Amino acid sequence: MKQFSTPTLKLTASLLGVLMLFLSSLEVMAQSPATTADVLFKVLAAQGDVATSKATEVTKLAAGKSLYRDQIVTVTGKSYLGLVHKTGKAIEIREPGTYKVWDLDAVVTNTASTSLTKKYAKYVFGELQREDDKGMRKNHQQYMAVTGAVSRAAAKTGVVKAYIPASTTISDGIPTSLSWAPVANAGGYVVTIQDMFDTVVWQKETADTTLAVDFNELKGLANTRTGIIKVGTKARGMKNAIGYPIKLLPELEATKLKQELDEYSKQNNQGDQSTPLNDLVQGYFFESAGLNLNALASFRAAMIKAPEVEDYKLQYQDYLMRTGLLVVKE
Repeated sequence: MKQFSTPTLKLTASLLGVLMLFLSSLEVMAQSPATTADVLFKVLAAQGDVATSKATEVTKLAAGKSLYRDQIVTVTGKSYLGLVHKTGKAIEIREPGTYKVWDLDAVVTNTASTSLTKKYAKYVFGELQREDDKGMRKNHQQYMAVTGAVSRAAAKTGVVKAYIPASTTISDGIPTSLSWAPVANAGGYVVTIQDMFDTVVWQKETADTTLAVDFNELKGLANTRTGIIKVGTKARGMKNAIGYPIKLLPELEATKLKQELDEYSKQNNQGDQSTPLNDLVQGYFFESAGLNLNALASFRAAMIKAPEVEDYKLQYQDYLMRTGLLVVKE
């Protein structure tokens, strides 16, 4: 019978101890919570019966929630899920079924992405995390009350309350739209843009509470790159109309931004018929670039295109709040 020397026994025991320590460390790692770096997707919008599961734990999904590689997503009935990947790519899930997050990751990562999409993905991830921490859905009734109060105040005074952020930078080559709260007995609305010498360089009328504006048409602002937007009613004219200052980007910056937007839209497969999810992502794109008026139009477009998805409405209202257009008293 083969005999083992004492040193060999000691070495065997030592190796066994190392192995046990290694296996123990693997168990601890497996039980450790995932870090921010492990996040593959962020939920942009969720409606209906949408949940994620890991082992026996099931969590209902909402805007701002993170998805990790080892999770499974379940979408039932007529539910909806909008996600943004860490590379900036956005995907919608409307078909009922069970989806493995790592499979969704494989689909997205097989398409090209750029440093630009990753840059804006980082911004979107940060905003969504802030909204998740705040508990966006808990404040829904509070938001709706404020929105109603704004409309009622405008109707009472006859003064048009436009949704134009105090800090409004616009860019040549990137059309946007203006919007405002309805006013009773307005008879239609008149929108003017003046230069800094009060000369009207652009004017249009509409019966709606929105109006598309192509700032390429504003040749009268070419020199000063600044102007004033006013919205009045046809019944009262421009009497007491509020003036909203705007600033055009310098031409070189505007050209660069337009190129970025074209590249970003191409990466996200946006065309003439962009999805509400892409509108939302584009809203964050504009916000990160400081184009608050364009961002506002994009957030609003997402809400209008998918009125059944409450998260789009909430993120629009949240944007109004963080730009100072709505103020909620605690």
